[in-house]
Amino acid sequence: MDQRTGSEYLRAVATVIVRPRSGPSYPVVVEAGATQRVVEHLPPSSGSVLVVSDSRAGEVWRIDPLTGAYIVYSGLTAVTDARADGEGNIWFTNWSDETLARIEPGGAVTSWPVNALVLWGTVFDDSGGVWMADSAGVYGRVFRFDPAARQLCGYLLPAGGAAEYLAFGSGVVWAGDYANGRIVRLDEVEHEILVQF
Repeated sequence: MDQRTGSEYLRAVATVIVRPRSGPSYPVVVEAGATQRVVEHLPPSSGSVLVVSDSRAGEVWRIDPLTGAYIVYSGLTAVTDARADGEGNIWFTNWSDETLARIEPGGAVTSWPVNALVLWGTVFDDSGGVWMADSAGVYGRVFRFDPAARQLCGYLLPAGGAAEYLAFGSGVVWAGDYANGRIVRLDEVEHEILVQF
């Protein structure tokens, strides 16, 4: 994996507008396509980091939205839904070889195989678990990886489905099932599907 760093605003093709919970909005410019992307609710602190994954280029960008400093990790493949944890790591899924991967602060990459068809969305829970969605509609699964125990568990969505995007809040993982036009609620602690909407 190659790594580039910089502190100037990035060469622009697209603009990411950072809107902190309080204070003014300001743009962070990234080389990531021809459309404008808006990131809502980035906490305005020096510890905040904006992560951009570019699947086509095989890159993950770690951007400090307050200073414009950035690091680009390249030479990756099929990067999807990269996000930073509270320990300086960046986690992402690779949909071409169906792995969950972690970039450590020093740039080392570790990956774990996941028995999925098309891994896509990720989200962290309060226990430090990393949830992933299998967006292939055949199985309709979500997975939870426990980094401390190195344990992976899979959960079938009722009546199949295909979840691409996940969200977490108040002990609940929400999976958007586009195949069935519903939202599925999963319990973080019990690791079970509670209700469908």
